[in-house]
Amino acid sequence: MHTLPLIINGTGQALRSTRRKFVLLGLTLLIFAVLFSIPIFTIQGNSLAIQLSITRWTDAAILLLLSSLLSLVIVLHIELRRCGKACHASTVSMAGTGLVGTAFASLLATAACSSCIVGVLGFIGIGSAVAFVLLDYRWYIVWAIIVLSVVFIMLTAKSIGRIPR
Repeated sequence: MHTLPLIINGTGQALRSTRRKFVLLGLTLLIFAVLFSIPIFTIQGNSLAIQLSITRWTDAAILLLLSSLLSLVIVLHIELRRCGKACHASTVSMAGTGLVGTAFASLLATAACSSCIVGVLGFIGIGSAVAFVLLDYRWYIVWAIIVLSVVFIMLTAKSIGRIPR
């Protein structure tokens, strides 16, 4: 079977139940709330009102996209864990296909939000000078993170799609 039908089959198998679709939606909203609130808690003097006033629609859309991608990776990993050895995936490859990588990538993707990056990187211990340099390259970073997330989704869905329903 070719790669694209395997990916479609794997994603469809992971989202076949209504419960999984609600898990996907709930995780998307939860991860969006976490990514949006990181600067609120890491930047001193920042509040929800201030964060809402300085957040652009593009920043919110990118955070929502990354939240949905990370949620899909989590739901796919739930299905991958459920099918176990039938999916031909070892525990190492399950972790390697992107759950941890996508979570870290989503955290770095707050670079899309110019008001978020200084607080997030300051929380990690990186200075504001580096954060402002990263702002110049933020769209490259965001696109690289989106591409990596899609690759992780494709690899996981392909592993799931190999088993018959």
